[in-house]
Amino acid sequence: MAASSVVDEAAKMLTVDASPAVMHNWNHCIASRPAVVVRAMSAEDVCAAVRDAARFPSPVLAVGSAHSVTGVLRNDGGTVVDMSALDSILGMGTVGGKEVVRVQGGVKLAAIHKWLDARVSRFWFLMLFVSLCFLLRRRSPLTK
Repeated sequence: MAASSVVDEAAKMLTVDASPAVMHNWNHCIASRPAVVVRAMSAEDVCAAVRDAARFPSPVLAVGSAHSVTGVLRNDGGTVVDMSALDSILGMGTVGGKEVVRVQGGVKLAAIHKWLDARVSRFWFLMLFVSLCFLLRRRSPLTK
């Protein structure tokens, strides 16, 4: 079966909320009114939502755990792909000489921290370094 026909079949089976109310981030400081919300259960679901413009109006926005306090959740009139069910940590590897952790789009940062803590002995130092860098920044580049 060709890849496009697999995606076409996935589009028929997606869990879709065609009349969502208001979506909020975790602390309700950001609200959005998308036309459609897709509950993705696989990468094929995400592909199907992006490819089917008739069912899923643009822009299409992938939302992971909705824990951002920035406006990235806003997608009024478009399609939101809820990736919270895609919450697996796929493993650790090397890219360009740097260690990376491969995760799906719905993984929460706390789960990544716990996973790393169990595997990397220097993880506590990395978290301290990241926390200090965050505290020393005056403004996040995402809020400019």
